[in-house]
Order: sequence, then structure tokens, then C-alpha cells
Amino acid sequence: MADGEFDMRAHRETYAGVMKLTTFTIAALIIIVVGLALGIISNLPLIGFGGMIFGLIALTIWALISD
Repeated sequence: MADGEFDMRAHRETYAGVMKLTTFTIAALIIIVVGLALGIISNLPLIGFGGMIFGLIALTIWALISD
């Protein structure tokens, strides 16, 4: 690539990847916080931990199959 050229397609692909990563990171953090809150509220840490694990596995599968 010569100086001054800008590959807009590569830029858009990178931007889309960063936005997807940010979206799934925020979703994972929300799942963790909700799982911790559920464990504290119910006084059953296993329910909160199980909910977090289930939610994170579901999020991972969704991230893998989404385009």
C-alpha cells in the first residue's frame, strides 16, 4: 500500500470486529454481575454460580454462531 492510501474495507471489518467484541464483553459482564447478585439474594451461591456458568456458555455459543 502506498502512502496516503486508505483501505476502507479493512477499516470497516476491524471496526465491526471491535464492536462485536465490545458487545459480547459487556454482555458477559452483565451475566457475571446478575449471577453474583442472584447468589447473594438467594443465599445459595451455587444458584448464582450455576447461572453465571450457564449464561457464559450460552453467550459463547451465541458469539461463535453469530455472523
